[in-house]
Amino acid sequence: MKWRMKTNPPFFRFPIWFLFICGMVAMTGCTTPGSNIEVKQAPAESLARYKILAVDVITRDPDFSPGYVVLLSNALVDDLRKSGRFDKVYDSPYTSEHDADLKLSLLVELSVFDNVKSIESSVTLKDTADGKTIATALVNAHSESAFLGGQMTNAINQLSDRIVDFATQH
Repeated sequence: MKWRMKTNPPFFRFPIWFLFICGMVAMTGCTTPGSNIEVKQAPAESLARYKILAVDVITRDPDFSPGYVVLLSNALVDDLRKSGRFDKVYDSPYTSEHDADLKLSLLVELSVFDNVKSIESSVTLKDTADGKTIATALVNAHSESAFLGGQMTNAINQLSDRIVDFATQH
């Protein structure tokens, strides 16, 4: 008795798992984490004279949870302290200190598109002595696709990095 191997049509030559992965990628997209910044108003002069910075993160978006606000505030304060650019950095809503000469205000909101969470923010640097706006920017960061295990913490860390770059480069 001869054994003959049954040949399958070309479609079945690829393993089923390969076809499944290709289908999932096509349906969900391949979004990698990222961020961008659009400077609306650059500082007219150097920010070197400012030594104490207050950070204020707010949201009016009910989808951006208070936990995310705290996580973003903590990341910003920690990253700004590590930058060594300022003598003192503090989270303004949680302290009674009012000696800051520069205030970083951040208004954030969350948007979700195609399983990707984006944090869109408006950054303002103000001189606390006269209330004058020194610089503004729009900074956005997004997580990986939820299918690829994207986390909001990744987007928050990227957003913090971009904002620190903006606040310390001048």
